[in-house]
Amino acid sequence: MKSDFNILLENSHQLISHILNNGLTPLKKNLDQIELQTRKLVAKASKDDSGIDSRAHYLLANKGFDAEHISQVLNNLTLNYTYEYQQPINDTDIEASLNTELDSIIYHSFEKSKSQTAKDNSDSYENSIYDSWEKTKQRILEELVQYSVNIDDINNTSNTSHQSTNNESSLGYNTNHGFTSESQNLLINKKKKYVEIIEKFNNARIKDESFNLISNLKQCAVQLDSSLLNKNSNSSNNSNNDYRISSIVESWELLSSIINEQKLSKFRKADKNGLYNIYNKEVDGPISAIDNIEIRKMITDGARKYLENFFWKWIENKIIKNPKEAMLGGKPGVIQKIRAFLNITFKKYGEWENPIFELINNTPVWAQIYYLIRSGHYNDALKYVISIEHELRSREEDSNFVDYFKAWLESPDKKLSKYLRNRLLTEWNEHIRYIIDPVTNEVHGDPFKYALYKIIGRCDMTYKKIPGDIVMPTVEDYMWFHLILVQESHLTDEPNQERYGLSEMSQTMQQYGPGFFQKGLQWFYVLLMCGEFEKAIAYLFSIEKYQVEAVHFAIVLAYYGLLRVPLKPNNLETGLLTMNRSTNTIQFNFSRLIHQYCRSLKMFDTSTILNYIYIVALYGIDYSKKYNNYYSDIIYQSGKYYTDLTYMYICEIILERNEFVDSKGEANIVGNKVLQDVEKHSKLIYIHSSQEFIEKITKVAAHQCNDDGRINDAIVLFNMAKEYNHVIRLLNKQLGDAIAQYKYSNTFISNGISLSPTKTAMTSNNITIKYSDPLNRSISLKNERVQLSVVQKSGNSQDGTKKFGQNDISHIMSTSLDKTTSSNYDIISVEMAEKILSYYLQQQSIYCTISEKNRTTCTILLGLLKFMNYWKENKLEQAIHVFETLSLIPFDKDMATIMKKANEFRNLDENIAKNFPEILVIIMSCVHNMWCQYKQSTYNDETRQAKMIDLQRKARVIAVFAGSIQFRMPGDIYSKISEMEIHMQ
Repeated sequence: MKSDFNILLENSHQLISHILNNGLTPLKKNLDQIELQTRKLVAKASKDDSGIDSRAHYLLANKGFDAEHISQVLNNLTLNYTYEYQQPINDTDIEASLNTELDSIIYHSFEKSKSQTAKDNSDSYENSIYDSWEKTKQRILEELVQYSVNIDDINNTSNTSHQSTNNESSLGYNTNHGFTSESQNLLINKKKKYVEIIEKFNNARIKDESFNLISNLKQCAVQLDSSLLNKNSNSSNNSNNDYRISSIVESWELLSSIINEQKLSKFRKADKNGLYNIYNKEVDGPISAIDNIEIRKMITDGARKYLENFFWKWIENKIIKNPKEAMLGGKPGVIQKIRAFLNITFKKYGEWENPIFELINNTPVWAQIYYLIRSGHYNDALKYVISIEHELRSREEDSNFVDYFKAWLESPDKKLSKYLRNRLLTEWNEHIRYIIDPVTNEVHGDPFKYALYKIIGRCDMTYKKIPGDIVMPTVEDYMWFHLILVQESHLTDEPNQERYGLSEMSQTMQQYGPGFFQKGLQWFYVLLMCGEFEKAIAYLFSIEKYQVEAVHFAIVLAYYGLLRVPLKPNNLETGLLTMNRSTNTIQFNFSRLIHQYCRSLKMFDTSTILNYIYIVALYGIDYSKKYNNYYSDIIYQSGKYYTDLTYMYICEIILERNEFVDSKGEANIVGNKVLQDVEKHSKLIYIHSSQEFIEKITKVAAHQCNDDGRINDAIVLFNMAKEYNHVIRLLNKQLGDAIAQYKYSNTFISNGISLSPTKTAMTSNNITIKYSDPLNRSISLKNERVQLSVVQKSGNSQDGTKKFGQNDISHIMSTSLDKTTSSNYDIISVEMAEKILSYYLQQQSIYCTISEKNRTTCTILLGLLKFMNYWKENKLEQAIHVFETLSLIPFDKDMATIMKKANEFRNLDENIAKNFPEILVIIMSCVHNMWCQYKQSTYNDETRQAKMIDLQRKARVIAVFAGSIQFRMPGDIYSKISEMEIHMQ
């Protein structure tokens, strides 16, 4: 092949040999260059050259050429497609290729989408099962052992009790605990004491009376706190600086100091008991009272004052126990007591232990001033400063301190003017700053002077602590120092490093975490002082012996609007804390805490438990009223959710307790004692009328009872709700199920075919259908509940409640139940059904509310049960007579009537229609057995023959009727009927 190309190249050179012989230099071009030149020539040739020289035109015309015609022909030639393929090349069919690629992409997209959908569906199904199991597991554990167990804690026993494996791990504690084993008697006694307070609290709310909830709960804690009795005697064993908040009683005192009811009263609304009254447009959501600057000031001041009072009590107690060292004498005042405290703390053998103290009149002046304000005696501190003003002004470094101190105390916000603060900062930078080395933390002067200047001037706010254990030896001192530095302000022109409010203090403390505050309840107190109430309650709840107290702390905070809750809590979440991503705030699942706590109160009666459920409605709204523009949409929907959640919890609690009808029929005309108690508290759950109570509570409970198979409770509740038609419908269903209990078996008797009833334990007058309790609760549990000291109204006639009369439905049910020997509570009897129907039919107002179809169906079902009773007792003649009176089959009519009746079969109620095939077999067996008895009789008179002919006619009618509805029955039914009918013919 290579030689052929060489030959071709040589021949091409020969073509231009005559040109080369003329001495012209050949031009060597490659193929691309040749193609480019060719295309240029083509382009030139394709141009429209209309400007032909006229002389050329005459010349060509003389030679016989038609120049104009030739020009037109040349112009019509198109050379644009000279180098393009005229036929499409299959390998470069771009359109087909793109279509193929598009189809492939669509196919793969469908396949991928199908695969992803299947995977998502599988994952969703697995997640749903897992969530359902977690929820069921939590409920089972709470039901059976009264506390829930964190599986992660079981699998990781090496972890500490305050570690968490969920999204709360960063908080340092686990809130997924339930109510665990404390000494049972002590735990019940504790719950009983707190229950009495909550009942009084709700009664006061009903009457719109003031009730100091915190004081009452604190008094309850005092009675329960055995450590309080030994507190004074044990304090002498503590070291000089070892004073700490150590009991739950002190925590109630702290909360009482933090919460100022007068300030909070303006944040409460009459129709909502005071929550979520502020709407934040920036985040499009509600904010609690804690987000208000005045409330944050209240918390800061309250916490600081509590620490000051607590410290002063400790000082006085220490002076009493150390009179010799104190050297108080005379009529001591506050200033003298602080001096005595300094003698005890810093003096030894008559000399001050620390030589760095600055003394005036042999008194460490800066320590004296510091401890006066540390104990909350600001006016006494000012009085003392004025008393030594001459000495201070005579000292160059401290000459202006009196001015600073006066201005600081006189300011309502404890804030210096800009002019004075600049002067103080100058002195700070020149003299005071270096008393403590910021690098080595070495003390080179009086640390109390350093602390006072830092407090008054808020100096160097990036460094908010004093090293060593002289000024701040305890956590309480450290917290007080931060609280006195906190300043809440509406202004935002302050530099970032100068801003230090309650939220910044909270961030500072949470950087340390609970591991740093490990002694007793220190971390709980720290969180309370920082306004982190949600985390405080969750932490306290994680400590087993304080779980009951945690619930009641949460109730107080919820009542005063200081607890942030989710707008719509996720009931599948097992933790108490959730994060609001939009506002980046921690929220507390208050409703879940209350619901979980109620499950631990099984030893108390239902009314007692419901007192806690009513508190959930604090976060609800009265949505039965006309929509109030005061609420935004998001707050309205959230409030409606919490109101409905309260109703759901109420129904759940009272249904689980199984107390609507007892074995003695002790019920009153507007409901049993449980619903009566709920109605008494209806104001707390935004129910204003009996009809509203029926719609929101009674009907919901009735439907739930029906779903759970608790028929007696459902009937009583629907009767209370005046849903009489529903009562009859429910009776029809149960009577239909009772008919289905009858079994039959076809056997051949020696002289013919017979269908006999099976032997059962049912009596002839008491056909029953039974349901087991889904939670397997025992009725005897009601007698084991704790009786409270609070007086409960009895159910006798003296309390103003009307008893059920002799004909009332509940009395009918209870007397029917008394006649049964079964221990099962949920029973429907034929006798009870008859009496209920009879009672309804006698009352004209009730009769009109029941549909004719339901009345007829109930009557037919009762007749069928009587018919089957007679058949069961082998009273065939009575059975046939009862069946004829029901007119289900027209025995005495012609064939056209029979066919018409068969066509009406589809209009029968489902409770009759589902049993009708078996009923036909039974009536056929009655007719057949009766015919066999006459046939086997030794008497051969006309009456016997007439009876047999009549029975044959009835058997024929039954067979024809069965044939007409054959397609609506099982195949073997018609064959059995036909077999017996043929045998009779």
